[in-house]
Amino acid sequence: MPENAHLIDAQYGKGWECERSYREDKNRCTKIDVPEHGLLEHSSNGLGWSCKHGYRRGESNCLAIIIPTNGYATNSAYDKGWECLLGYQEENGACTEIEIPENAFLDRYGRNWQCDRGYYKEDKSCRKIVLTQNSYLNDSGNNWQCDRGFKKSANNCIAINVPVNAHIDYSGSTWRCDPGFRQHNGLCTVNENR
Repeated sequence: MPENAHLIDAQYGKGWECERSYREDKNRCTKIDVPEHGLLEHSSNGLGWSCKHGYRRGESNCLAIIIPTNGYATNSAYDKGWECLLGYQEENGACTEIEIPENAFLDRYGRNWQCDRGYYKEDKSCRKIVLTQNSYLNDSGNNWQCDRGFKKSANNCIAINVPVNAHIDYSGSTWRCDPGFRQHNGLCTVNENR
């Protein structure tokens, strides 16, 4: 048994483990060097230490986390250690307010904005959706679509010309031949292959 170790009751393995603040290294127990602002961890993985709250891990030390105005500390010691408050975004190590244009609101994550219902995003603004005759807003409210029996053509909704022995399909924007008929040259003819 190496120096700075103690016996353990184990059915498998070496029957010993290193004392606290030591770790096993090639059948020896070597001292864990805990840097200033560091805390000893009881783990066989990693370096054996982590940084106190408000610090993050460097190469072999703990670096103070400098939190910018409108930021807050996170529990992560491995990245920058802070995030911006809702309504702010990170820009060059600072938290700047997200500019929300007219007819828009902050999204549910607080990291971006989206347009009000009836408007669509164009560059850094929200443009009003102009509904044409026989159209309505889609479920998201950020675009329009044609009523059932009409289809989009440029910025309009035009009526679908449904031939005899056909019906408007499930989508509502095109037609299909009735059972027993097949499409041929824009018409529905008797399906003689039945």
